[in-house]
Parts: sequence; structure tokens; C-alpha cells
Amino acid sequence: MPRAGSGGSSSSDGSPTASYDQQQQQQQQARPRYPPFTQHVHGVLYKLRAADMATIARKEAGYVIKEIEVQTYDGRRVVAQAFVSGPLATLPAEVAPPEKYMRALREGAGDNYLDPLHQAWLSGVNTVSSAGLGPEYFATPSKYIAWGFIAIAALLVVGFIVQH
Repeated sequence: MPRAGSGGSSSSDGSPTASYDQQQQQQQQARPRYPPFTQHVHGVLYKLRAADMATIARKEAGYVIKEIEVQTYDGRRVVAQAFVSGPLATLPAEVAPPEKYMRALREGAGDNYLDPLHQAWLSGVNTVSSAGLGPEYFATPSKYIAWGFIAIAALLVVGFIVQH
């Protein structure tokens, strides 16, 4: 006879179902490692000239500009543009943020008087050393596309040399 919380249960049609522990593990894997403390995003709005926005966009490779509607702390609704990771710059799995990046977010949140609960949440996010990030921090689709182009170029060069 199975113990409470262990495997061994079955569905009404007799097929086995996942144990409670397995279900909990699946739910944990489906959740983000650092879920937001609320479903709201906190940040700072800047009013930029189009030329300045274009300059930033050129420097922020891998991001796309997305138009979003935001609500300010005083309740106003504003249409803004945000830099969002493009599909070729998105990592396949969550990784802990580097300490240098989180330090900038934490300092910026304090300097700009963002919601204290948001600041507290930022303080609780675990980080990794900014030095020597592992390969999982760079495993974006664009990396593999670039290596593919390099391999094709190398094959073309070798083919050209062999023919001459």
C-alpha cells in the first residue's frame, strides 16, 4: 500500500498518474526562478529625442523596440517605447543575473525612488559573479546562426582553394 505523498496512484482509467512529489517538481520547473513580487514592471520613463533613441537602438544589439502602455505611480497612462530582447537574443533557460547588472538595477531603483517593495525584491534576487560567466549566458540562437555562417564561409574558402 503506497504511503501518503508517495507514488502509486492511478487515474480512473487505470493509467498511472504522477506522484505528489513529481507534480510539485513539475510545477517548480514551470515557475520562473525569480518571479516578480507583483505582475507590474517598475522602471523610469525618459523623454528622448528620436535621434537619441536611434543612437541607443544602434548600441543595444539584440533588442527590439516595443511600444507599450505604462501607468505611472501617480496613475497617468503613457505610451512608451521599451527595449525587449529579440528572438535571436533570448536565452533558452533562466540564468541568475550577474552581480554587476543587479547592482546597477538596485542603485537605479534607489536613485529614482522606485517602489520600496520593488527595491526589496531586487535586493533578494540571488546573483552570480560578473567575472567568468558560463556558456549558458551566451547560448542564444544568434550565436549558433553566427557559427553556422562561419562554418559555411570556411567550407566555401576550402572549396575555392581545392579547385585552384
